[in-house]
Amino acid sequence: WGVVADAAVEILKKKEAELRTAVERALADRGLDAARLKEVQDLNRRASLLSSYESELERIEDRRAKTEKMFAGLRQERHGVVFEQRKAFGRVVEQIMEEFGGWIRVRRVDNGDSRPLERFLEALGQKGIARWWNGMDSDRKPSPDTLIEHLKSHSLDEVGMSEAVQVTFEECITRSKERGLAALHCPDTYVLEMRVDDGAYRRVDELSGGQRVSVLLSLLLETADGSSACHRPAGRRTRQPVSVRYGTVGTEETARTAPSDRGDA
Repeated sequence: WGVVADAAVEILKKKEAELRTAVERALADRGLDAARLKEVQDLNRRASLLSSYESELERIEDRRAKTEKMFAGLRQERHGVVFEQRKAFGRVVEQIMEEFGGWIRVRRVDNGDSRPLERFLEALGQKGIARWWNGMDSDRKPSPDTLIEHLKSHSLDEVGMSEAVQVTFEECITRSKERGLAALHCPDTYVLEMRVDDGAYRRVDELSGGQRVSVLLSLLLETADGSSACHRPAGRRTRQPVSVRYGTVGTEETARTAPSDRGDA
């Protein structure tokens, strides 16, 4: 069967060549000049390649669809990892709140590290988009996933874009850039805060030097194991702030002598 099929293909090719030659002669008999005849020949040659072009296009489209499906699966997998990570850190946060009775708390900011998205937007090179981004408070800046959702639903005004900025953004985000935007991940950030005298909470980086030491040493002593200088009591008690005074570091439950040299402390 293979030999018969090959022979049939060869016969068809020969017939096609004969037909093309006949058409070219008929066109020449009608007075077509050499340039026009060459143009027709080129068109015939391209037409003969059409089936191979269509086959290659179909193959590329199939590969693109598989790649996009794989990409969507990887994004979904990443969302699952982020969800599990948030659950794990949530347990840590609950433990801190329980151990310190609300004196120290940790607050999670979803997608708080927006630097990957900021670099992506800067690379677009559009001043209007840059002004929109820089004009927002850090806690209101959207995540890459949020931007894609509003881009697809044509509701970018909900993230604070003016009409002009929306048009510019939609023009800039080609299909390849949209995939680049979807690939971005802005990690969560965790804010460590301390309750001050008036009952309000302040971030650790906003506290005085002594208050920062108090918070960090309290966490250090709380996480120390039983072999360290800080011995855990048998029962669970609420930790109190560490006092730093005259070279002594301790809690309400235990105390130890710290280096007296200020440089070492």
